[in-house]
Amino acid sequence: MKSIQCCFFLNVRRFIPSGVFLILSALTLLSCKSENITQPAPVSTEIYSFEVIDFYKTVEQYSQFFDIKSGFTKTFSKEELRDFARKYYLAKANDPIGYETYGYKLYQAWMDELKANGMKPTRVEPGTVTVLLLKQIGKLYSPQFSRMIDVPFFVCGKIIAKEDTISTDTTLHITLRQTNLFIQVDEVIKGNKFFKVNDTLKIIYMDLWYSYVLNPAAYFTVGKRFFFPLWYRLFADDSTYLLAMYYLEEESPGGYPIENGRILIPEDYFGLGKDLSWPEFKEYVKTNFILD
Repeated sequence: MKSIQCCFFLNVRRFIPSGVFLILSALTLLSCKSENITQPAPVSTEIYSFEVIDFYKTVEQYSQFFDIKSGFTKTFSKEELRDFARKYYLAKANDPIGYETYGYKLYQAWMDELKANGMKPTRVEPGTVTVLLLKQIGKLYSPQFSRMIDVPFFVCGKIIAKEDTISTDTTLHITLRQTNLFIQVDEVIKGNKFFKVNDTLKIIYMDLWYSYVLNPAAYFTVGKRFFFPLWYRLFADDSTYLLAMYYLEEESPGGYPIENGRILIPEDYFGLGKDLSWPEFKEYVKTNFILD
């Protein structure tokens, strides 16, 4: 489970002397860094939604059909897989933190049993059931479907400021360069329960995540508008979740630029092309991956 307004002057940058612009940039960043962030990162709790409880009850039910040596002893019908996909979607969409924390709680209980039994499993780990059923769902629909329903939020917005900082991983005892993107939201495609238009979001990424993909500093530039798949990622202290980009596959950039009514998808993840009409792509996402 361990496995994230202040911009008028940005549009007139070319008319401002560079020294003045740097000062204004710093002031903009400061105004974005505190109370103006409309969605601070949540902290995990022990309160879980109906959707999360309902989903994990289904996982427990389907675990009864799993043999440690041979795998599933039952062939799930299309209806059962569709029902599982919908419950999974609703749990992730309505209570993403609850989904993660409850799942980790189940994992810890399973690990305690495993240690008590001399590291010999007596039952399947709940997360394994979810992963295997999502693979079956991917075959029923598409691999893209399984990934997209895993994403809690789809938002669009303009980068209004950036901040480079250092993050310490207390588990690995290393420090990593972290970049915070401050986004002014102009569309919420999925996640209206959590975000709204004109919210200012802080989205984080680590340079390490882009070692083999692209130069993120040049890609995510202030003033550009992006379509962002987002999720809350658990960080060092095992309780704090930060809003981060969700990478659909290894080569995904995490955010997709929108320019002149077109969206650019460099890895052609959906097999529709790399340069698509934004209105048509947005409708494609709503039609195929929004199950509310």
